[in-house]
Amino acid sequence: MANDPRILLQIIDDLSFDLGDWSRTANEICSTANFLQIQTMENASSTMRDARRYSSEFKDMIHQLEIAENSFKTLRRKCDDICKNANDVLNESDIWREKVGTTTSIWQGKLQSAEDWLNRATARLERAVDWLTRAIYEFESAHDKYEEANRRLRSCYNDRERKTCASEERSALVARQHLEEARENTEKAQKEVEDATEEKDQASQKVTACQNALSILAEADEIAITAQTIATSAVQEAMKALDIIQKISKILETAQKARNEADKECDAMEVSVMNGQSCAEEAANFYNLAEDISDQAQHIVHAAIQEMENRMDLLRELNRPTLE
Repeated sequence: MANDPRILLQIIDDLSFDLGDWSRTANEICSTANFLQIQTMENASSTMRDARRYSSEFKDMIHQLEIAENSFKTLRRKCDDICKNANDVLNESDIWREKVGTTTSIWQGKLQSAEDWLNRATARLERAVDWLTRAIYEFESAHDKYEEANRRLRSCYNDRERKTCASEERSALVARQHLEEARENTEKAQKEVEDATEEKDQASQKVTACQNALSILAEADEIAITAQTIATSAVQEAMKALDIIQKISKILETAQKARNEADKECDAMEVSVMNGQSCAEEAANFYNLAEDISDQAQHIVHAAIQEMENRMDLLRELNRPTLE
């Protein structure tokens, strides 16, 4: 019965059907595997692109954070410098105002002395003017008396009846002495007026110089006060800025911690993506190997089916009835 061609024909036909069915199934599996492999590679590529974009954005964020940190460090240094400079200005202003106060006291004393000198010089000039006025009056009076005495003396000389002019000569001599004394007194009074006027001018100049010095010192004190006000305001504003910077520094510290955590996550994600891509590439290699094996197997199946069909043709010939 095993040699019955019809049975063998049926067995070969069933086997040929199974081989064809296996070939179709293998093709479907390969197609599905190819689709999954393509999807895996696309997903891996997309994930890698996302990871790279995220990494790039993260690096940009780190760069901006570093810029912000450097900017605030620079700003903090500037605020510290402002505070230091402002405190130096305050200290120098205090020293300067103390010096101005001491110098002002000295010049106030000099001004008082100059004013006392001016008062004395003014009184001296007034006395000298009074003296000169009296001296001029006395000189004019003596001159008139001298002229009158000379007139009488000439009249006596011209009077032929007079035997002697001794009295008129004595009067003229006395009048001349008085005139010389009045002239000397007038010259002394004039010299005193000139000296008193010069002294008054000097005292007045000294008063003016002292007043100018005190005015300059007052302006210097006002400048020092203004500098103190500005420096105090600068310190206050710098302290406010430092307080704000301190708050921002805490925010930056929090951002730094978040950056470190994100950096770790980014590194882990890159490792995972690289591992995933490596697995996808390995799966692709396995798929390519499996596809080669499947192609070889299908080639063998097709050869086997062809051989079976040839055998079936022979069996059909054997199973065909003879004419005898």
